[in-house]
Amino acid sequence: METMVNEAPEQDVSNNRSSNIVTTETLKFNHRLLPRIRRHTEKGKLLAINSHFLKRYNIKGLLGMGGYGEIYFAKDTITKTDVAIKVEPKMRRNRVAKRMMLEQRVLCELKGKPHAPYIIGSGHIEKINYIILQLLSINLSELKRASPQQRLSRHTVGRVLVQGIAALREIHKAGYVHRDVKPGNMCFGVTPHSQHRLVLLDFGLVRRYLHEDGTLRPSRKNCGFRGTVRYVSLRVHHHQEQAPCDDLVSMMYTGLELLISNLPWKNKSQSREIRRAKEELFTLNFLGFAKIVGEPFMNFARMINSLQGDDVPDYDVLQKCLFDMYRPRGLLDPYDWDNDYVDVEVEVEEAEAGTPTPAYPSKKSSQNQEGTPGDGAQAPATSRLLSMRAGS
Repeated sequence: METMVNEAPEQDVSNNRSSNIVTTETLKFNHRLLPRIRRHTEKGKLLAINSHFLKRYNIKGLLGMGGYGEIYFAKDTITKTDVAIKVEPKMRRNRVAKRMMLEQRVLCELKGKPHAPYIIGSGHIEKINYIILQLLSINLSELKRASPQQRLSRHTVGRVLVQGIAALREIHKAGYVHRDVKPGNMCFGVTPHSQHRLVLLDFGLVRRYLHEDGTLRPSRKNCGFRGTVRYVSLRVHHHQEQAPCDDLVSMMYTGLELLISNLPWKNKSQSREIRRAKEELFTLNFLGFAKIVGEPFMNFARMINSLQGDDVPDYDVLQKCLFDMYRPRGLLDPYDWDNDYVDVEVEVEEAEAGTPTPAYPSKKSSQNQEGTPGDGAQAPATSRLLSMRAGS
């Protein structure tokens, strides 16, 4: 049984302008984004490497695996394109596994949306369920770890969050809450035209919060815990019914982690300790991270923190809070991994010097090479960034 979906996703149009520093025509595909493929492994149990799946897909390697299933890299022998095939056993603990069936239904409802994975086909054979998806990049956690500073710049994180909010708006409009928003579930496309488009993954924990007619489903009194404890909201810690505001809190924690390298509660193992650390984040004014994250992000975080479970978020206002994090750049301009993370180095040097350096200085300031970094001269990373832009 296979269901084919033919609609192609559209390009994100929330802010497709590019600055006059680097044009999209001169930007080539960044191969750093390509996923890591284990071609020689014994770990994959559901599909055999070098086997043929559905008499059409040549299984080339393993992309990842977890408690619920496995993801394989495959070549479509008809279209000659690369795809990802996600598989899970039909039965789990003597029960019919429903996680992938739910994910397949949601993906079909989101088909054609720019920030949802493009589903090519789905179905079940023998003892497994499967979904065939577009191939995507390594995730945001891996892109952050590739940075020498183990963090990303405000310019990049602002654009990630603006696209992340757009992704959540699509999901919430369809009547679902994601319930597992985190850097590990965010990727980008792997073509020159999609490499700057954020895609939110893994819909295995979604739940409807709206009825088919758009009315709100009644909240349950005692909800089980769903999500990744590091990123869930305080409401989830208290086992309240999840709502759109909880996805947005997880998106905010995602942005914070990308900006500061590790969340303050990363090394805490008890849910109670993690909850207490999250409470202190706002009562103690971001625990000393205010200078690193910047005022636009703090305004964004405060706005999200004020949302209640039955509130309808104003996604446009939330996005506008973040525009100043990356202006004058647009969503199509290079991200940190496109320029060897030099923007991150610039921000670190600014913090050490105590005087911010403009992201795009005027010609006058960029030509001033005398004095100290705080007196108008550019620090090493700043000079390297300017020379890269001048040569683009």
